[in-house]
Amino acid sequence: MQAFGQWKHRFDDRWTLNTGLHYSLFLLNQKMAIEPRVALDFKVNDRRSFSAAVGLHSKREHLAAYVLDGKLLDGTPRSANPDLGLTKSMHAVLGYDQRLGQDMRLKAEVYYQHLFDVPVETVPGSTNSFINYRDIWELIFAEQTGNEGKGRNYGVDLTLEKFFTRSYYFMLTGSAYRSLYTPVNGKEYSTRFDGRYNMHALGGKEFKVGKNKKSILGINGKALQL
Repeated sequence: MQAFGQWKHRFDDRWTLNTGLHYSLFLLNQKMAIEPRVALDFKVNDRRSFSAAVGLHSKREHLAAYVLDGKLLDGTPRSANPDLGLTKSMHAVLGYDQRLGQDMRLKAEVYYQHLFDVPVETVPGSTNSFINYRDIWELIFAEQTGNEGKGRNYGVDLTLEKFFTRSYYFMLTGSAYRSLYTPVNGKEYSTRFDGRYNMHALGGKEFKVGKNKKSILGINGKALQL
């Protein structure tokens, strides 16, 4: 069950405050979370603005983590953990938005995410964490589990966007980041998603073709570097 409320207030033409409160209840084990969130925008002028936001977020894991009993590949019994709590994270973001001319924009964001109450294997010495699981087939082989794990993600995102004018557009984005987790042994490791950086480019152009230039041919493409 989920419920939320939000409130937006404009102090003047420059300052805007957004606040909210989110509530969630997992009926299987009655685990609940109350999550306050707030964002503040400052518009320097029509071409430049700054923003800051912070908020608490939570999520439940796949239902198999709570209810699935069985055996591991070596025959060891796997017990479900119906009391497993919600994974929680605190997000903080700083943003900058700059218009470059009439049809181009530059955006930059710096973010930090602190994860806590992360489900992990509680077997002594284990380095397994739900942060690294991508599907149920990995999760069902986890042994004893509890919310003793932690994690953190941080980085910077840059975006240069050219709006569709003069029959063409493009968008270039790049990120430099880290993704780390701490299992039950208390040591910090890179997650399987810790690629350190990625880049993304897309664009397209339209051409008027035909005898009377009434038809349009569009050429579009994108490239990824992960």
